[in-house]
Amino acid sequence: MPPATFSDHKGTLKYLPKHHMTKGLTPHRVNVFKGLEKCYVHEGRTIDPSFLEGNSIRQDLATINFDCLLDIDEPICPRFILEFYATVDLSSDEDGEISVEFFINEHKTVLSLDKFAKILGIPNNGTCLYTDKWPLSTLDTIEQDPSYATPLVSQEVLRDHLFIRTSITRKNRSGSEVNKNPFGKELNELKPQFRKWEEVLRANVISSIGNRDHVNTCLSYMLFSISTRQPFNLAYYMAKRMADIPLNGKTALPYGMLLTRLFRAISPIPPNSRGVRLDYPLIPHTFVPLSGKRVFKTQGKRLRSPSASSSSSLMSEDDGLPNSKLAPLEYLEKLPTIKNES
Repeated sequence: MPPATFSDHKGTLKYLPKHHMTKGLTPHRVNVFKGLEKCYVHEGRTIDPSFLEGNSIRQDLATINFDCLLDIDEPICPRFILEFYATVDLSSDEDGEISVEFFINEHKTVLSLDKFAKILGIPNNGTCLYTDKWPLSTLDTIEQDPSYATPLVSQEVLRDHLFIRTSITRKNRSGSEVNKNPFGKELNELKPQFRKWEEVLRANVISSIGNRDHVNTCLSYMLFSISTRQPFNLAYYMAKRMADIPLNGKTALPYGMLLTRLFRAISPIPPNSRGVRLDYPLIPHTFVPLSGKRVFKTQGKRLRSPSASSSSSLMSEDDGLPNSKLAPLEYLEKLPTIKNES
């Protein structure tokens, strides 16, 4: 099983098509697709049954309809992912209601947020919040859409509910000790009862790669929402996240498996204005599942190999020696005499 910090996203570059070579694209679109083709895809993760054994994760997430995140298991449609992120945008009507817009093979699709949520199978009610920042102090600067504005709890409430401060200082690059941001929370400060929720949300909602040292503001708020059974609007968050993807090849394209549900909802894709019909093959997803069998690594220390652990336990059971740690000479004295049978 892989360690807690996954690197399987690196293989996704291999399956992205060279869509920029499609005939009829404008020079601008060619450059856009060239940038996207350098991006990794974050597919999301299936959940191995072992991850749910001996705990109440499904029941906990179900209190605000987040249990849908445990049942995502779709193939990947690479070409659709590229075209979607090249064109996705959000629009608002006169009442401020958000719609998700995108073009596939030149054909425009417009989905209300409610329709978007139903296709993806995610909740569309509760707290509407989006930011990609990680300090909890970001809550004071978020500008909410007027039609989706909802009261937010304070950064102090989030901090005290979710985290344990392990230290108030840290060492900077020069080795000097500086005070930590009291609202910049690190993963190893997250209370243990929230750890598995965090893994599911990071894999299938935050859907990003790289550093797992920090817990960003929205992830913190989602954890708080589950704990207090207050609905959180996943459709709003995901739509905002999709539309916020830079087209420069310096990020990961999120929600690979979920986008297949969107692809199926608008299929088949008709020919474009030039009569060109593109192929949209589906391929198996490649990300390993979240599993309860793997070794968790949360503080950067090397963990003892499970095989070494099991072999030492077998030795303590079979050799008749005490389980307490002995000095080398004491250990040799305790060893049984080897009889010469010749």
